[in-house]
Amino acid sequence: MFGNMENNKKFVGSNKAQIAYLCQYMAGHPEFAAGDYRTPLGASYNPQWESLKRALDELGPQRSVEQWKICWRDQKRKARDEGPPISDNTVHVLNATSQEMAVGCGPEESPIGAANALRREANDLRREANDLRREALITAQKHLAILIAKDKKKNPSVPAPLPPPPNRRQT
Repeated sequence: MFGNMENNKKFVGSNKAQIAYLCQYMAGHPEFAAGDYRTPLGASYNPQWESLKRALDELGPQRSVEQWKICWRDQKRKARDEGPPISDNTVHVLNATSQEMAVGCGPEESPIGAANALRREANDLRREANDLRREALITAQKHLAILIAKDKKKNPSVPAPLPPPPNRRQT
């Protein structure tokens, strides 16, 4: 009749300052960030999470420890999926969780590191292909301009060639 009580909870979002603080904090506490935050005997209460919660709540909307744990989980997932270029928060997350994600191997040998390396390589190849396409188009337009100029000498009613396209790539 009343439905699930959890569905009636109001969503409380985080602001950029809270997310940045969370990521920087975890980067400075990699064991805690990796999930080694349980107290002995499997108790779920941890004073470190409570302290972190209080600091985060001072920066914006208040959330429960469980909500902050979910936020941290989401930040880790987002960092793993983010391709280049990566944000400062992602750098902090990856630094904080490198132990968790790739224990015993370097960043390029881990599955995530290898996937990111392949992603970077694919992006580099795409950029190179786009540069080659752009060069080919410019060369074709130059040749077309030469042909039009020759035709214009023979027939003055031939229209002038189009200018080359602007270089949209920002370096």
